[in-house]
Amino acid sequence: MKRKLRVAIIGPYPRDEGKSMGGVESVTEALADGLARVDGVEAHALTCVKGLKSVVTRKTSAGTYVHLIPLFDTFGCLTKFFIDAPRIQRELRRIDPDIVHVQSQMLYAHAALEREWPSVLTIHGIRFREAKMERGYKGLQHRYAIRYELDAVRRARNVICLNKYSRDAYGDLLSKARIRFIDNPIDDVFFGIENREEPGRILLLAAVRRLKGIEYLIEAAAILRDEGVPVDVHCFGPTPDEDYCCEMNALIARLRLSDLVHLRPRASKDEVVKEYAKASVVVLPSLIENAPMVISEAMAAGKPVVATPAGGIPDMVDDGKTGFIVPMRDAVALAKAIGTLIRDSDLRVRLGAASKEVAEKRFRRFAVVDKTLEFYREILGERK
Repeated sequence: MKRKLRVAIIGPYPRDEGKSMGGVESVTEALADGLARVDGVEAHALTCVKGLKSVVTRKTSAGTYVHLIPLFDTFGCLTKFFIDAPRIQRELRRIDPDIVHVQSQMLYAHAALEREWPSVLTIHGIRFREAKMERGYKGLQHRYAIRYELDAVRRARNVICLNKYSRDAYGDLLSKARIRFIDNPIDDVFFGIENREEPGRILLLAAVRRLKGIEYLIEAAAILRDEGVPVDVHCFGPTPDEDYCCEMNALIARLRLSDLVHLRPRASKDEVVKEYAKASVVVLPSLIENAPMVISEAMAAGKPVVATPAGGIPDMVDDGKTGFIVPMRDAVALAKAIGTLIRDSDLRVRLGAASKEVAEKRFRRFAVVDKTLEFYREILGERK
């Protein structure tokens, strides 16, 4: 009996099934479960988790074998991952994959990219640009980690870029790589969200970090309030930068927006689905991005998006057709675009429907899985 194509996807992955906290976790879960549903494919997902003493393996309802590997993580890249990388490699040898798909330019790339197995790297966050926005110890960590990121990109021979922005960001480092442009997949649940929008409800899903430009949305909310436009802003996300979070809370208080702008903790997937249903407009005022999942999910949910031209966002949002693109660091332009959508329900419906149509073609899991498998087979065919 012919062995199935055995794929190992390594990177951030939810510890518990269906409890992804967004970002790359969502990508790896959606892709792995999509691959597991394909006849002739055996999908494995490997991720490192704090608090474990030994490897834990489980199987998802879709058929993905999930391998949770103990994470040492002390000082991270400062120790060259001298404990974590060998742990990942041991588990990969046990699985014996035909191909390894790396969903990170850091630990996972250091452990498995272009090592003992044919491999593919998907480029997500572009750390050397993000580091410019970080301060203090976080900034120092980022700057030291950049060398690992650049080394991974330099070594990669097969690369998935989410857009031309991520390709161009690394320039000559990718000159010897075979590149394919494939979007991130998203969970099918986002395509089935029922519209229960509440008047003036604005949704932002983002970590509270300087590069997300949250202050411009807060200032835009004040402008809209003063113009008499009803707004109710809900921001969900982790707070890795406590100083910036304090600054945002102070800004909300100074502009007397405590009843209109709400900074809330990171939401679960179920909570996110409910928030998309209630939103009238989804906003992302970022200064740096690659291919943000919030835009893919909002489009799948049929919601109009207002965003900046940061990174790969213009490749996702068609200005005036599926949403609006406004200049970065411009609260007045942001307020104008949001206000236009809040005032015009027909426009919201039209842009939302166009967004959903685009999302069906680009972000549906089966479409992304087909393109990814085609790339795998091309790589393995040449190896043979």
